[in-house]
Amino acid sequence: MFLTASVLLGIASMAGCTLFSPNEAPYRDLAKSNLRCLALTAAKAQFIVRTDAEYKALFSSHSLYDVPACKDLDLTPPADLTQFTILGAYAQGTGCQAYQQHQVDRNDKKRYLSYFYELNTIGQCKKAIILPGWIAVKTIPADYEIKIRSEHRHTDRDK
Repeated sequence: MFLTASVLLGIASMAGCTLFSPNEAPYRDLAKSNLRCLALTAAKAQFIVRTDAEYKALFSSHSLYDVPACKDLDLTPPADLTQFTILGAYAQGTGCQAYQQHQVDRNDKKRYLSYFYELNTIGQCKKAIILPGWIAVKTIPADYEIKIRSEHRHTDRDK
């Protein structure tokens, strides 16, 4: 039973949704987009991007990681911002490896959206891991209440 539930949870998280929320909302994981190149700090831990100008401003207001994949970036947003809103949440921890979990709840009647991002680190390594969560959701109107929350969890033993 536990193994079946674990497999279902794994499949649900890969599909971009959760099994337990009555207001779950689909999202697109943007972890492999150019947003991965932004060297963020805890000073600003939440991001809401609605326009191309706001997207480009992220890259002018934050430094980039100095790695070959982050040179000469195309600053075209990874999602059509006329149809999607990009949400970001900062998290950091220590460990040997890490994985991400996202949960998006949306209630169009109450005009509310919440995004919960969890960074899970594993192992006894003391390696710093900074891994923001970036997702795209169906356009969020300006009059919605948006709550973004991030959390770090650590397990000493390997999965």
